Amino acid sequence: SARKKREDDAADAARKQQGAKSVATLQRAAEKERKRKAAQEAQQQLDNMSAEAQRAMIEEQLRMISGLEQELGKADVDAVKAEEVGARLLRLHETVKERE
Repeated sequence: SARKKREDDAADAARKQQGAKSVATLQRAAEKERKRKAAQEAQQQLDNMSAEAQRAMIEEQLRMISGLEQELGKADVDAVKAEEVGARLLRLHETVKERE
């Protein structure tokens, strides 16, 4: 009877030890999963920030392009005016020569 009790106690201790190992394994697995999820969330935030930064950069570039297009439009108008003024000066010069 004492022997049976020792065997039962030993088996019980072995089960508890195995259970403790299983619990530790589960805890490690849960911690790994928490870390994986945290890393995934951090990466998602980084991706979102990156997308937001890219969007902001593209918007800034579009504003710059729009500004350049406006400047080019003004330059085209100025070039046309310069041609008109040049043509008038040429006609005036020709008129002056004819009168001389």
